[in-house]
Amino acid sequence: MKVLRFNHGRLGISDGAKVIDVTEQFGGEQWPPVGVNRLIRDFAQHRARFEEMLASEAGVPLEAVRLETPVPWPNKLMAYPVNYHDHAKEMASKGLASVQGYFLKANSSLVGPQDEIELPALPGREVHHECEIALIIGKQGRQIAPEDAHHCHGNAGGRGQGPARG
Repeated sequence: MKVLRFNHGRLGISDGAKVIDVTEQFGGEQWPPVGVNRLIRDFAQHRARFEEMLASEAGVPLEAVRLETPVPWPNKLMAYPVNYHDHAKEMASKGLASVQGYFLKANSSLVGPQDEIELPALPGREVHHECEIALIIGKQGRQIAPEDAHHCHGNAGGRGQGPARG
């Protein structure tokens, strides 16, 4: 089962083939768009009902909806620089995540899977990019032992965009 946002802020669950709209159960469409935060927070108590809904309701085909960024209003958007050794060699960098830590990115840098990413028009310069995985953390925690780490609610594809060089 997947949780998703679609069609101008609607909330849904999906089995990969269809989407069931659950927006009204989590506060409807509102500003700021925090319904998805409620859905993530309360997911465990609704899971059985969601499974019933996916088994019994027709929903709409997944390909008929426009998917959006999973969490449009996150508390934090953290990124890790040079998070693997081959990339460090490629970039001639010693700023590994284990040494340098993380940095914050603006929430406005989020886009959905069907949104365009606009590159700056900078003649003679190049923009570096890479594929990334975005983790959606659903519970608070600190210094959590690996065997107790059940805080990741989901993931999404990401694209890291570096500064223009030239």
